[in-house]
Amino acid sequence: MEIKDVLYDDIDDALDRQEEFESTAVIKINEEESVVAYSPVWHVTDKGVYFVEGVWCIFNETANTLEPDWSVVLVYDDSDDFDISKFVYFDSSSPSVAIHNYLYMKNQKV
Repeated sequence: MEIKDVLYDDIDDALDRQEEFESTAVIKINEEESVVAYSPVWHVTDKGVYFVEGVWCIFNETANTLEPDWSVVLVYDDSDDFDISKFVYFDSSSPSVAIHNYLYMKNQKV
């Protein structure tokens, strides 16, 4: 998948300017669930994370196909060997909110 750099404060503008993106990846969660990613991989350089937008899908055995369930943003830690199947957080909100929530949780001391 294509990787695009963006600053955190510019995410919404970058997404608004993004033309339709046809390339997808299917990220298997388990035997019954997968995420169909429909965006490029966005590297948020000033926050040290990546994100991908997609649709969480449930496998329908009767139809033998994936059926969309809800929109999702997958968040990944920054890495030289990025692997789309190794997300560290997912959220059903916007990319900016998902990244904020992940970084907030990551920095909390339990």
